[in-house]
Amino acid sequence: MNKKTCSALVSMFLLCSCSGIDPSASYVSYNIDPHVVNVASADITAFAASILPPGKATIWVRPAQNGSRWFAEAIEADLRRRGFAIAPSSGVRPYGAHELRYLIDQGDIGTTVRVSIDQIRAGRFYGLGSSGAIAPIGPLTALNL
Repeated sequence: MNKKTCSALVSMFLLCSCSGIDPSASYVSYNIDPHVVNVASADITAFAASILPPGKATIWVRPAQNGSRWFAEAIEADLRRRGFAIAPSSGVRPYGAHELRYLIDQGDIGTTVRVSIDQIRAGRFYGLGSSGAIAPIGPLTALNL
């Protein structure tokens, strides 16, 4: 598959993943590949550090709508290591904290990851790289609303 075809497929998957999910909720599909957690969490943390100052910003990770905490815990641990303060996990964002929401959806050929920090949204598709390990397929695409 050539690069243009792959990029078109990735864009299609990112756009399709936007429909049908409550935009204010976090969500993790139940059949998520555990290897995606490490790769996606590191990407989300790098994205947060590119738009917020580590050491000065507090982030509230919105709980997943389906009650799953394990992905949020991985993201929170990575954010702490990067120097971010993490607001307590609750149903309400504390005053002054930046809100981080995520959507992780496992499909047949890969995983779609969307993240939103305040009004900035980004998405990326992950699949098997040439080495057979989970890897990003395409760029992290961001949109400032």
